[in-house]
Amino acid sequence: MSRKIVELLSEEKRPLTTEYICLKLNIAKSLASSALYKLLREGIVERVYTETYDPTQPFDTAMWVLKEGVKQAEGAIKPAEGIESKHTKLVLSMPLSMHSLRADLLNRFEALDLHDAYTHVIEMARQELKIMCPVIDAYALYPLISKILSSKGLKIRVLTEIGKSRDVMHLLESLGSKSIEVKNAEKTVRYEGYERKAFGIHAKLVIADNEVALIGSFNLSRHHYLVNFDIGFLIYDQAVVNKLSLIFEEMWNYVSATD
Repeated sequence: MSRKIVELLSEEKRPLTTEYICLKLNIAKSLASSALYKLLREGIVERVYTETYDPTQPFDTAMWVLKEGVKQAEGAIKPAEGIESKHTKLVLSMPLSMHSLRADLLNRFEALDLHDAYTHVIEMARQELKIMCPVIDAYALYPLISKILSSKGLKIRVLTEIGKSRDVMHLLESLGSKSIEVKNAEKTVRYEGYERKAFGIHAKLVIADNEVALIGSFNLSRHHYLVNFDIGFLIYDQAVVNKLSLIFEEMWNYVSATD
């Protein structure tokens, strides 16, 4: 599949959206996303953003191009000299007030937009998706709903603070899906007549099949996406992803034990 994508990019000689690539090659978005991000890590392609980029439609509006110097010979695809495979990718989230700078900053720092990276991780999941974030709203749930409706056997576990993420509970009630399990990480105690927070989470983490992880300073909500500047990383390093996954399990078990 990677070779077909490279051939298409080479033939078209222009930036192409994931949506266009899927239509031309007649493949699913999940398959295209997996192949494209593999090529991205290997230094074969790069993500390109323009002023028309719409974070709510990353597949339709962000584009892919071949990196300069990429060679195809004897059935093999070779990156430009000096380009090494990358195990991490910078992720940026810029508020609406920085809209005019978004494309330039993303391209200049070879970064991914947060919503773009988040959607990619969700699309990568085939067996299990782990999400840890104190604030999750409907804005972040739309890609998740699409994945749930198109996937069979996908298990999703969400660790959040329900008081700040009521849309997650609405999702559970609406879909009635047994594949989603949600734990409330917020614990309170009553002291001198007042309810006080005794424990919660502040980490933001999304893991797909223990293969790729998205981590950063962002909350998964429309408000935070529109008003805050955040930095994160898309991580493919297997050792690091495994550790992050184990940390998720530790927190999941801790919260479960204190229910």
